[in-house]
Parts: sequence; structure tokens; C-alpha cells
Amino acid sequence: EKQLRLSNWNLAFREAVRLTYVDNDYWATAKYNQLTDKIKMGREDSAKLDKAYELSRSGNIEKILAAIEKAKEITEQSYAYKEAQDLIKDSGNKLVEIAQNKLEQGKWSEVLDIAYKLPETIKVPELKSDLIDLAHALSRAESGTTWDLEEAIASAQKLGSERPLYKKGQQLISRWQREVEDVARLERARTYATSGLPSDLRLAVAEVEQIPRGNPRYEEARGEIRDWTRQIQLIEDRPFLERAAQLASYGSIDSLQAAVQEARKISRGRSLYQEAQSKINQWSRSIQQQEDQPYLDQARTLAIRGDLYAAVATAQQIKAGRALYNEAQSKVRSWKLELEGQQRLREAYQIAEAGTPQALRKAIRVARQVPTSTKSRSEARTVVNRWSYKILSIARSRSAYNLSESIAIANIVPSGTRPYQEAQRQIQSWRKILAPPPPPPVPVRRPRPVPPPSPPQVVIPKPAPSPPSVVKPSSVVKPPSPVRSFPIVVPPPEVTSPSGIVKPPTQLEPPRFNPPAGRKIELIDADS
Repeated sequence: EKQLRLSNWNLAFREAVRLTYVDNDYWATAKYNQLTDKIKMGREDSAKLDKAYELSRSGNIEKILAAIEKAKEITEQSYAYKEAQDLIKDSGNKLVEIAQNKLEQGKWSEVLDIAYKLPETIKVPELKSDLIDLAHALSRAESGTTWDLEEAIASAQKLGSERPLYKKGQQLISRWQREVEDVARLERARTYATSGLPSDLRLAVAEVEQIPRGNPRYEEARGEIRDWTRQIQLIEDRPFLERAAQLASYGSIDSLQAAVQEARKISRGRSLYQEAQSKINQWSRSIQQQEDQPYLDQARTLAIRGDLYAAVATAQQIKAGRALYNEAQSKVRSWKLELEGQQRLREAYQIAEAGTPQALRKAIRVARQVPTSTKSRSEARTVVNRWSYKILSIARSRSAYNLSESIAIANIVPSGTRPYQEAQRQIQSWRKILAPPPPPPVPVRRPRPVPPPSPPQVVIPKPAPSPPSVVKPSSVVKPPSPVRSFPIVVPPPEVTSPSGIVKPPTQLEPPRFNPPAGRKIELIDADS
């Protein structure tokens, strides 16, 4: 029993098991089953209670109500019954606290919703009744009319001093009574303001200014004061602005200045102040344009004549903050760029007078610094191309006696100019002349073929000197006997084709040896 009350289910079951060892059928069976049933029910009720606690801690109205319903499932026979009842009470107090907070916020519909859902197990019938009565009173006061406010006061006065929400009712009554007074003041003030006259509007403002800060209708009163004050200022200041506009319509400097002075009578913080300032800026700009336009026109005329220095000086008389200042500064920047371009072009011409390739290159570099947006830029492009052609011409004139120097000079021709590609082609041509063509590739020689064995050597002995023979007329010269001849093989030289391929030697027919007539040739064997 002790372990069950402490929710120690495992220890309780261990104690129950010990009953089965008792030498008594009642304790070992009936009592054992009774205890195990209690343990089972205790476990189930403990799980329900845990779930109820979880729901109650959420702070959500619906979940708190669900926690109460879950706790109500635990019966009186359960060891968790007392704890469940405590949970129901705490949850009910939470709901009442939430309802009172909603009452403070004026959310009467949510107050009614909570009050009607409070379960009967929460023994606070008077508190529930007070919540319902005050919620109904709030709903009547919400319209804001004097009649409904008085009805709400009467409803709240029904709560006696012994009721739980008596103090809250008295607070609401005090608030609604002040609101009744505020409503009466607002209604009187609105009646004054209906005429639209400045005097009546001032009376209306004075009436609602008596509503103190913290009263229910204070913010509403401040809104009415702002509206009526604005109407008063519009009525008072509109004539100033209309007279100023009429003066400005003449368009002269004097009339525009008079219009500005008239509009400045509308002081800061007045309803028409912003509109007046806009008109003042517009008319002041017109005055400045009329005053400064002659300077800008004169500067343009000087620039057209080519006197840019005088044009810049004239335009700079228009000071910062004036209407035409930005336009004047734009022109000044443009003319200064023109002057810079002219100065760069003059420097380039002076440098180019030397006529040397180096001087021309430097002149080209300076000419390319002429700003792109200036009129001098076109002339700069022309002279850059002309000087580039001149550099190429100098290089060609020296190519007859010094190609290396010609190449160096031609390399000076800058990229992006018309003769640049022509100069590059000329440089390639001169480099080919200076650099001879590379030698042909060395052919790969194949192994020399082994010559065939030599034929037998023919040895021709020298004939012995013989006495000169006397040819008789009658003697007959016999034809020479036939001589055996052998071909002599002479290995020809190797022949290499233009492609580097070694052709095999071909066998040539040796020349035949014909001895002189009347001579005899002996054949000598090489082995003998």
C-alpha cells in the first residue's frame, strides 16, 4: 500500500509477488490478484495524470479544459484521486486568471467563452457569474454612445461588495463614467465645428482639450483637435498662397520676389507650410534662371567663337546652389576637356617636328591622350595614322643598307593604326631575308649491301717487243683468233634520291676489251 501511494509500481509488484510464497491460499491468490489489479489501475491513472499535467502546463484554454476532463476520469478508488482533484482546482484557477486578463483587455467575447466552459467541478459559481455579468456590460459599452455606457454602468453596479469581482466592476464603472463625460464633450465640440468658421472651430478645440490624458476617449479627442486645427490653418493661410500665386503669374523678377515674400508668411508647422515651400522653391528657381541665363548664353557664344578660356570664366560666375549651376558646370567640364585636347594636340605637333622615328612615336603617344569626347579627337586620329605611315616610310628607306634597323623602326608603328598590319607584314619579309632557310634534314643511311664475290682476274701480259715486221705485198694477214672475254663487275656508287631513300646499286655492263689486231691474249688461271 505504501509503494502504491508513492507510485512505485515496480516495488509494489515485487512486494505482491512475495505473497505467492505465503503458505496461505487466500494471501497467495485472492490477495495477490487484488494487489495486482490495484497496481494496474494505478499505472493507468498515473499515465492519465501525466497527460493532464502536460495539457495544463500549455497555457492554451482548450488544452487546460482537456486536462480537467482527463483528470476527472480518475475515480475515488484510485491512489491518484487526490492529486487529480488538485490538478482540476489548479487548472480552474488558471482559466479564471486568463478570463480576468481578457476582461482587462476588453475582450468580452473571449471572457464569455471561458466562463461558459468552466466545469461544475470548479466550485466558483459566484466568480463565474461575475465574469458573465461584466462581459455583458463590456459588450454594451463597446458602442461608445452615452446610452450604452449608462446601461453598462447599471449592469456593473449589480455586483455587491461581497462578490469576487467587485473591485474590477468598480474600476469599469469609474472608467465608463469618465467616458460618458468625454462623449458629452466630444458631442458638444462636434456641434460647434459644424459651422466651419474659425471661431467655432477654436471653440470645439477648446472643449475637447479638457479631456485629460488617460481617459478612454483621449486619443479620439486628439484626432479631432488635429483635424479642426488643420481646418483653421487652411482658412487662415490660403489667402496668402493665393495672393502669392497671383503675383508670380506676372513672371518678372520683381513680381516673383514679391510672391516669395508673401508665401513666407506661412510659418513652419502650419497645414500649408509644405505647399508654400514648394511654391517658394519654384519661384526662386525662376528668379535665378532669369538672373543667370545671360551668363550661360554669353559663355556659349564665346565657346562657339573658339575662346574657350573666356567661356569657362564666364560660366563659372554662376555659383553653387543656383538653378543653372549644374548646367553651367556641365558646360565648363566639356570646354575644359576641349582645352585639354587642344593642348595635347599642340604638344604632339611640337614633338613630331623632329621627324625621327622616336619623336614620332612619342608624338603619337601624346596625341592618343586627347579625350575621346572632344572635337580634337578626330584630328588626333588623323595625325596618328599619318605619323605611323611616316615611321613605316623611314623604315623602308633604310632597308637598302640596314635591315635590322628597318625592322626596329617598323616595330615602332603602334597597333590600332592603319599601317600597323602593313608594317607587320614588312617586318616578316625582312626577317626572312636576314635569316637563311634551315638546312635540309639529314637522310637516314641504310647499311651498305655486301658486294658479290669478284670474278676471276684477267691478267693481260705485256707483249714482248718484236722486230718490226715487213709486210710483204703478197703476204696475207690472217684474222685474229677469237678471244675469250669475261664481264668485269664494277660496283657503282650508291645513289640517294631527293627524298633521302638510298637506292640499291644496279649492275653495269663493263666495257669490252678488244685487243689489237694480230695480238694474242693469254688467259691465266688465277689458281695457277
